Amino acid sequence: MSIEDAVGALDGVETVDVAIADATVRVTFDDERVELASIKRTIEEQGYAVFG
Repeated sequence: MSIEDAVGALDGVETVDVAIADATVRVTFDDERVELASIKRTIEEQGYAVFG
């Protein structure tokens, strides 16, 4: 599963933009419906490190 699919499946996530060239992911989300920690954990479960 891609990061876009995995993170995008979380309730409260609105957009997921991956920039492979920059090794970054930008996520727009409703913090009343999903916690940042859940998004980070989902990215890590896909095999990627999260910084910041």
